[in-house]
Amino acid sequence: MDDYISKPVKPQQLAQVLVRAAQQLGIEVSSPPSQQPDSSILHPATLSRLREMVGGDDPAFMCELLAMYLTDTPQLLEALEQAFHQDSYPDIERIAHTLKSSSRTMGAEAFAEICFALEKGAAQQKPLSELMKHFEQLLHTFPRVKEAIEELMAQISRNAN
Repeated sequence: MDDYISKPVKPQQLAQVLVRAAQQLGIEVSSPPSQQPDSSILHPATLSRLREMVGGDDPAFMCELLAMYLTDTPQLLEALEQAFHQDSYPDIERIAHTLKSSSRTMGAEAFAEICFALEKGAAQQKPLSELMKHFEQLLHTFPRVKEAIEELMAQISRNAN
């Protein structure tokens, strides 16, 4: 085996070298499932910036931030639903803004864009039926965001060990 891996060893790079070595020895290797979060759900560059902001080498803190997002977001979605029931444009705007900001920080760009559309629509006092479509999109999209973040947290935990 002529492959050389420099430190720090990156798990993805190591896996590639091991797969090549196994193939050279005639060992059949199935492709491992992707260990990367879904980039259509979580924006990789934003996640990299977040890692840098938290020090990059503190996986426990990174997981704690992600877990806080997963705890807070359903509560904010419930509060948003209540704001709709109360026909409260200011509350819809405020909660959508909060969701937008936290989602962008976590790399959930598409989710954040829906929040932005809702925030902007509430500021312009567009019909609640129109705003409700954005809210329904949020409810439909959040489970995928949650799944991607849970996968990311599992990956961070695996890489930390």
